[in-house]
Amino acid sequence: MHPKKAAPSLVGWPLVTFMKITGLLAIAVAALCGCSGSPKSYDEMSESEQLNHLRTQAYHAMIAEASNAVPSIRDVLEVNADTFSDSIDKWNGWVRVNYVNQSGGVELTNVPMAFIVTFDGRLFACGTSKLDAPVTGKK
Repeated sequence: MHPKKAAPSLVGWPLVTFMKITGLLAIAVAALCGCSGSPKSYDEMSESEQLNHLRTQAYHAMIAEASNAVPSIRDVLEVNADTFSDSIDKWNGWVRVNYVNQSGGVELTNVPMAFIVTFDGRLFACGTSKLDAPVTGKK
């Protein structure tokens, strides 16, 4: 029979001891500095904080709407949002995408965007594509 050796313990290693102390120190500092507090709800934010919160959502809202408005997106080439106004009703933008058309070719389109916001602070982009435009008859 061979004597069994115990698995080496990591308790005495300097790196593990350092990590334990550093982790505890980081938690203590976060608790004392107020970093552990919950973030403000949308209603508790000031008007400028609400606008900044919504501006951070604009890019992702536009990408989500473009993927819904244009079938078979191949590439998102450019995203442009004008969110400088203090009125969300004046915000606009567009997304330029390459998509695969019905015959299998690649085409380019721009999707114009407007924005709406929900009462709880979620921003949505509303876009229409040339692909969704109604076909008109003869003039």
